[in-house]
Amino acid sequence: MKKLISNLGRWGPEILRSRQRPSSELRITDYRSRITGILLLSVLLFLAACSTPKHGLYVKNGALMKNNKPYRAIGANQFDLFYRTLKNNSDTSYRKGLKQLSEAGIPFVRFMCGGYWPSEYNLYFEDKETYFKLLDDVVNAAEENNIGLIPSIFWYFPTAADISGEHMDQF
Repeated sequence: MKKLISNLGRWGPEILRSRQRPSSELRITDYRSRITGILLLSVLLFLAACSTPKHGLYVKNGALMKNNKPYRAIGANQFDLFYRTLKNNSDTSYRKGLKQLSEAGIPFVRFMCGGYWPSEYNLYFEDKETYFKLLDDVVNAAEENNIGLIPSIFWYFPTAADISGEHMDQF
C-alpha cells in the first residue's frame, strides 16, 4: 500500500506535465497507462469486495450467513462470563461454562465485556495489557469450544456517561 501511495505522488507531476503539452502532443501511452491503472485498481477493489470470509458469520445481501448458508441460531446471555475474571483475575470458571454451553449446542453468548460500574473499569485504564490478556483468555476459551461471542462494551449504559464525564442527557 505504501508503494502505491508513493507511486501516486510520482504520477501527479507526470499528469501535470502531460496537461502542459498541447493536446496534439499527448501520447497514447499516457492514456494507456492511466487506463491500465484505473482498470487494475477497479479489479482489485472488486476482488476485495467479493471475497468471502474464511470462517465466522457475515452478511450477504442483507442476510446473516455462515458457510455460505443463511444462518439462524439461538444463543445465551452470560452476563458474567468476563466479569467474574475482571473482579478476580484468577477466576477461570468461564472455561467450564463455555464447555457446558458447547456441549448443549449453544453457538454463541452475549456477555458483559467490561465493568458494570465506572470503578470496575480501573483495570482497563490503569493496566490495559492485563485487561486484554484476561479478555484474550476468555476469547481463546470460546474459540476452543466453538462458541461465538457478542461483547457488550457498556452493559449498563450510564457507565459510559460517568467514565466520559458527561451527563446522561448528552448521550
